[in-house]
Order: sequence, then C-alpha cells, then structure tokens
Amino acid sequence: MKKLALVATAAALIAAWSVPADAQVAFDGKKTSFHTATAIPLPATPGAAVLVGTIAKGKKKNVLEINVMVTSELFAPFAPWTLNAFIDVNGIAADPTTGTPPFGAVQDCGSDLFSGPFGSIAEGCTVSGTWLIDIDAAEAANPGLFVKAPLVVTLSAGPSTNPFIAGIPTSATLSVEMLKKK
Repeated sequence: MKKLALVATAAALIAAWSVPADAQVAFDGKKTSFHTATAIPLPATPGAAVLVGTIAKGKKKNVLEINVMVTSELFAPFAPWTLNAFIDVNGIAADPTTGTPPFGAVQDCGSDLFSGPFGSIAEGCTVSGTWLIDIDAAEAANPGLFVKAPLVVTLSAGPSTNPFIAGIPTSATLSVEMLKKK
C-alpha cells in the first residue's frame, strides 16, 4: 500500500510539474493567415523557411501586412550570434528588406552595454518585425503572380553570423492580413 501511495504521489508531482502542450495555430483563409510553431530547429542559414502561410487570392487595391516574431528557446552561452528574420510573398521580398543574403529584421544576440557587439554571452534572442507588400505594385512588377493568385507568405529565419548555433529550438509566429487601401 505504501508503494502505491508513493507511486501515486510521484505521478501527481510529475503531472503538476510537466509543461502543458502548446496550442499551435495554423489557419489559412481568404484575407488572413495565422501560424505558430514551437521547438523548431533554427536553420543554419538565414534564408531557410521556418513558417509558411497562404492567403487564398490576392486582390487589387490591397496591401499585405505581415507581423512576425522568432525567438530562441534555449540559452546559448559563449556563442554570440545574430538572428535574422525575412519575409517573401510568392518568392518576392516584402518591405523592408536589404542585402544578400536578404536581411529583414536582425537582432544582435550577444551584445550588452559594457562589452559591445558580439562581446558577451548570448542568453537567448528574439527578433520581431512588420513587413508590407503592396499587391498592385508587386503585380505590376511581376505580372500574374499576385492578383487573383494564391499568396504564399514565407517566414525565413536563421543566424546571420555563427552558423554553429543552428539547431537550437526556436519558436515563431506569423500573422498575415490583407488590408484594403482606401
């Protein structure tokens, strides 16, 4: 009887201390798309897809607003690095984007007030941003790719420096909304 009570107590403690399962979101619609993921391995390069969302059909006189957050879930002691997030729609970069490889939002994950850039211990990192793409302008530059076509929005992320950080668990959110221009 004592063993049964001990096992039941241990099981109750384990259940109380375990992390609840995350509710992942995955929705693609006519005007919105929402996606989340946890514990995805961080790609080795900044151009690798992390999340993909789809809007059913692009419409004239609309703009896509894309909000993103990518965060490392584990500390990375003694491994300073930068985290990059980048958005493209049907293979075309959303604004703002610069450079090669494409850079959207970049966060220095190993910087502090005293040691400067890349000088301290990285203790996790988060990057977030908002991207826009004018569907009319994108269609004019790429005929047939945006208006009346599915809009595939890809969030790419990865380390801009220190590729040895690849593989650490990462969480990401992608929120896309097609907004009417007035």
